[in-house]
Amino acid sequence: MATHGVSKAFIHSFLQTIIGGVERAEKNVTILNLQKIADALNVPLSELFVFDKVRITGKSDKDILINQIIDSLIEMKVSDLRKVKLLLNEVFER
Repeated sequence: MATHGVSKAFIHSFLQTIIGGVERAEKNVTILNLQKIADALNVPLSELFVFDKVRITGKSDKDILINQIIDSLIEMKVSDLRKVKLLLNEVFER
């Protein structure tokens, strides 16, 4: 998104105003407001409706490894995820 000299503070305030109004049921979510949010976040409008995967957006080795682990976990059955959780708790004494 080209900010045309608009500060990050203004964009943050703008987003908080729209999102806060929606959360408090003071504003209805309109396509126009959704497009404004998407523009301010510099993402396509369709990205606001993508809920299928959790992603870490960084490019560090840690971020890449976390994304690989998430991809593996998403494919697992619930019973296997419970085993992974038990294993992690055991290994890291949580």
